[in-house]
Amino acid sequence: QGDHIVYGSSGLCEITEIGNSPFDASDTRIFYALHPVLSASTTMIYTPVDNAAVVMRPPMTESQARALVEKMQDIPPLTVEREKLRRDVYRAALSTADPEKLVALLRTVALRRLETLRHGRRLTDADTDNERRARNNLLGELSLSLGISHDEISGLLHRMFAPEEQPLPAE
Repeated sequence: QGDHIVYGSSGLCEITEIGNSPFDASDTRIFYALHPVLSASTTMIYTPVDNAAVVMRPPMTESQARALVEKMQDIPPLTVEREKLRRDVYRAALSTADPEKLVALLRTVALRRLETLRHGRRLTDADTDNERRARNNLLGELSLSLGISHDEISGLLHRMFAPEEQPLPAE
């Protein structure tokens, strides 16, 4: 209790309780009660500690977080073969709970933002919603792992993925 784990697309969560199932007294499995760190609500996630259907892992160490920050600019965007599959590609990246995939998602949306600005359009809801989720997941984990404030990490991510700092793709 009080420890943290990264829980699938929910990102960094605090373990608030470890115990029996809150739903079924006859269920003998042990459950985590998790609270997503950056959630403003009182949302709780209850999951068996051995749940293989969702990625659960410890947060990055400080050295892993520093290494990720150092190589962020080198992580390529996600490949979206067909526009109809964009939302699925984003969801798959989020569900891995892999920080590099989250960075790739942010890079993908940053490049799309440039493209849409150039054509006078706006981003789709799939882009903005998944960008927010990826940003929040990285924000929570990097803040914890590096021991710095959410605002500092938010500034870092903004500088890293600000539209004006992205090179225009070759035509």
